[in-house]
Amino acid sequence: MSRVKVISTIDAHTAGGPTRVIIDGTPVLSGETVAEKMSDFRTNHDSVRKLLMREPRGHKGMYGAVITEATGPEADIGAFFFTSSGYLPACVHSSMGVTRVAVETGMISRRIGRPIRMEIPTGVISLRPTYTEGELRSVAIQTPPAFVHTHVVDLDLGARGSIRASIVFCGSSLTWSTSTRSASSRRTAARTLVQRTFKI
Repeated sequence: MSRVKVISTIDAHTAGGPTRVIIDGTPVLSGETVAEKMSDFRTNHDSVRKLLMREPRGHKGMYGAVITEATGPEADIGAFFFTSSGYLPACVHSSMGVTRVAVETGMISRRIGRPIRMEIPTGVISLRPTYTEGELRSVAIQTPPAFVHTHVVDLDLGARGSIRASIVFCGSSLTWSTSTRSASSRRTAARTLVQRTFKI
């Protein structure tokens, strides 16, 4: 008899930005921080990401999130993020989507006037839900302060050419370039190179 594995998800939308939140069926992840749990997932369970993010279940613009327990007392919940092409150390719209899912499913109690603290791979962020007559209407997020890490750098993308860019940090590393050759494959290659090369 074949074994059937069930993975339960809820699709959230933040102003149209999709996040497929896994709420049940993920394997037990090892690690003392959410960043280490994401690393374990990436190394040993990446097939789950591909299953849920890529066609026919997902698409090129799909985002996903795994909810975990927080690993320290300063946070209420943990989460990490991925897309159809890889993993993200932070994601604003997906953090808001996870908060909505966690509140609506009862993973986190409704706390009128109190923020929710979420541990993500880059640290702990603060999210503040707003309720109207007991219904959650919006979620505001406070990210770490943004700063420019490297003003100008030439990124060698191999066969895809090179990009002159700035490296900005605002919870995750962003690559800012005025290049007009901004094909998706070049953007993905640049993001991967920055995440591997620059330790912020």
